[in-house]
Amino acid sequence: QLGYDINYETGKGARIEKGKQSIGDYALFFNLIFHPVEMLTLQPGARWSYNTAYRAPVSPVLNIKLQPIPQIIMRTSYARGFRAPDLKELYFEFIDINHNIIGNPDLIAETSHNINFNFQYAETFKGKHYFKIQPSYFFNDIKNNIFLVITDFLTNTAKNINI
Repeated sequence: QLGYDINYETGKGARIEKGKQSIGDYALFFNLIFHPVEMLTLQPGARWSYNTAYRAPVSPVLNIKLQPIPQIIMRTSYARGFRAPDLKELYFEFIDINHNIIGNPDLIAETSHNINFNFQYAETFKGKHYFKIQPSYFFNDIKNNIFLVITDFLTNTAKNINI
C-alpha cells in the first residue's frame, strides 16, 4: 500500500495572530505485508513528512502477527508518532465574557513511541466461541504533549503548553 497525505490549514481574522497564518503538512507513506511462513505475518511501513513549521521525523511502524495454531493468535506492534500543533493551538485568541484562551506560537511538536501486544486464545464448539481469553498490553511514551491549561486563575486565562 502506497499513499500520500496533504493537510493545509489557513486562518484569517482578528483573532489570529498577525491577522493571517497558515501551516502545511505533506506526507508519503507505505505499508508492505510479508508471509515468510504460513503462521507469521509481518507488516512494516513508514511515513515521510514535511511540515512547513516543524521538522518532522520519519515515522516507522511494524506489525507482527503469529498464529502457531488456530486457537492462538499473538500480535505486537511498534509505531513512532509525530503531531505538529495546529493553527488554533499556535495562534488563535478567543477572548469574551466567558473565555480567555491564548494561542502559543512557542509550542513544540509532539513525538511518541507506541507499543502494543495482544494475545488471544479461543476454543470453539460447532463454529461458535464458547471460551476466549484476550489479554493485551500497550505502552505510549509521549514527549511534549500539548495541553490547554489555565495559566492564570484570577483572569481565567488558558494557554496551550507542552507537558
